[in-house]
Amino acid sequence: QTEAGLALGYTPLQTFVYSLMWSRRTDLPVVPMLYYIPSMTSKDFSPYVCIDKEPVMRFQDIARDFERKLCDTLADIIDPAKPFPPTENEDYCKYCDYRGLCH
Repeated sequence: QTEAGLALGYTPLQTFVYSLMWSRRTDLPVVPMLYYIPSMTSKDFSPYVCIDKEPVMRFQDIARDFERKLCDTLADIIDPAKPFPPTENEDYCKYCDYRGLCH
């Protein structure tokens, strides 16, 4: 967890990376959203990405914290001195495209 409640394992990583890139190109608020087609007909559907149950309505407010956590995580992954074990919960791996690298 970080100051903004970010834990990379529980964020929509790709959406936040795109939001980070776009937020550098505009002063307008960048609002990350996810449209999951099967859920869109649900009466309680919301496309907003939430942190601590609050929708992120301006990515710029968390951009610095997200970028720092992303860079720290990537540095840990590529550091040969640090072990990078697979998750202990193999259910996460069930549909992972990279399963063969770990198992």
